[in-house]
Order: sequence, then C-alpha cells, then structure tokens
Amino acid sequence: MEETKTLEYKGKLKISNTIEKTWNLLTDEKSISKIVPGIKSIKREGSKLFFHIKISIYALPMDFWGTVKIIEEVKYKRVKHEIVGSGVGTNFSIIIIYDILDKNEYTEVDWVANVSLSGRISSLPDEFIERTSKKIINKIVRTVNKIASNEVEKT
Repeated sequence: MEETKTLEYKGKLKISNTIEKTWNLLTDEKSISKIVPGIKSIKREGSKLFFHIKISIYALPMDFWGTVKIIEEVKYKRVKHEIVGSGVGTNFSIIIIYDILDKNEYTEVDWVANVSLSGRISSLPDEFIERTSKKIINKIVRTVNKIASNEVEKT
C-alpha cells in the first residue's frame, strides 16, 4: 500500500498594501501562476491552469506537471489555492489558505499550507521530505509577498 506523507506549515505576512489590492493579487490568474516555484510553462483550460515545473531533489532536476486553481473565495476575507501535480512516480497536493485581515496601515495575511505527498518520494527520509516541502512552501509565500510589494511600487 502506498504511503502518504502529510505536513502542515503556518505563517503570517505583513503586506504594505490595501486589502483590495492584496485580494486582487491572490485572486488574479496571472499572479497565481507566478507563485508556483520552478515554473517552465503554464496554460489555461477552463477554470484550471496547467503547469510544467522543474524542481531539484537531491540536486537532480525533476519534472512535474499539474494544476493550480482557486478552490475557495470569501471576498476580502479568505482565498484557498490548490496546487496538485505528479511526476517521477510522485504525487503531491498543496492547499494554501490565506486569511486576509485589514489593519488600516497594511494588510495581514495569515496562511496555512497543507502538503500531501505519495509515491516514490514518500520512501525518502522524513527530514528530507520536511526540509524540501518547507523550502517550496516558503518560496511560494515569499513570492506572494514579493508580488504584493511590487504592486505597491506600481501604484
């Protein structure tokens, strides 16, 4: 029977932007496509964005294919992204929930990322899986923060 590893990460972002612009960033298709690390290509079909990414695991570049989409929206309060993919005998699912709070001077975003991994990668040491998945989640969250910061400079 195939083992599934599940991990959870939490954090908080302080975005120097209005709640409206932060909301627009988290619900904009172009912005969402930029948050997936290692993106090589992306195309839209219906409500889904299909991607090809290349991520190094044990210093070996590996290809994965999948989708990214918004699975929940509560205007100016919550956005939930789902990133699902597979490649090299591995399946993954990342659900990131962004709870958005207007703090007048800035927007605070509390986030929770739930990661599920199965297939060949689940046979690797737990420490490696935790380190690698945390690195990917941190890249996603830093990119969200970076895009939001750049949006401030453009306005």
